[in-house]
Amino acid sequence: MNTFFRKIKLFFSMIANGYHKQMLKKIYSNEDKSLVLRVDLEKKMRVPSSKTEISIRPYKESDYKYFPDTKSDDLLLSLNMPTCYVAVTSENIPFYRQWLLQKPDKEKFRIAFGEFLPIPKDNEAMLERVYVVPEYRGKFINAQAGYLMNQKVKELGIRWIITSIYLSNTRSIRASKIVGFEPYKIQQIRYRFFKRSIVYNDLPKDFYEKFKMLKK
Repeated sequence: MNTFFRKIKLFFSMIANGYHKQMLKKIYSNEDKSLVLRVDLEKKMRVPSSKTEISIRPYKESDYKYFPDTKSDDLLLSLNMPTCYVAVTSENIPFYRQWLLQKPDKEKFRIAFGEFLPIPKDNEAMLERVYVVPEYRGKFINAQAGYLMNQKVKELGIRWIITSIYLSNTRSIRASKIVGFEPYKIQQIRYRFFKRSIVYNDLPKDFYEKFKMLKK
């Protein structure tokens, strides 16, 4: 009961301070949809062509200056969450960073992400928190980095890679399609009187056709 009254008090306090829309969203909303995609590493994948030679290696402390200082990424680094990888140019300049998350790391996984992401199964891994340095965005070099990440996961004996991308981020969805990802589920964040939950729904019947129409 005390929790209930604290929520009521918070509600009226926020309303009094002009946060009407934010409070209404937390009382009842079905928003923040993401597309969950997966790729079957047993299938043959098309190798993206690129004029630039790149490679994948584990993240180093010296790479920090190339990427933005964000709380979420700093938390992952502080937890020593395995494994963070970067893609580098032939001059060893990092331009792409991404975490590979697996089931054995589930405790750290929950600390970092809460219920926002499902814990991978034994034959699955997740690729999350991809960041591309601004001057390298919109170039085919990123698709090549994604392909190399897939190959890195395959070497570990894992069959499925899962990732999630906001539906509004069509550029990243296109890039995922190039390296073999297929739509799997729709993830949605729901609020019911300040209680946050994550649900996974089947894809609409016409979604696969729309996905096929995305330009490569």
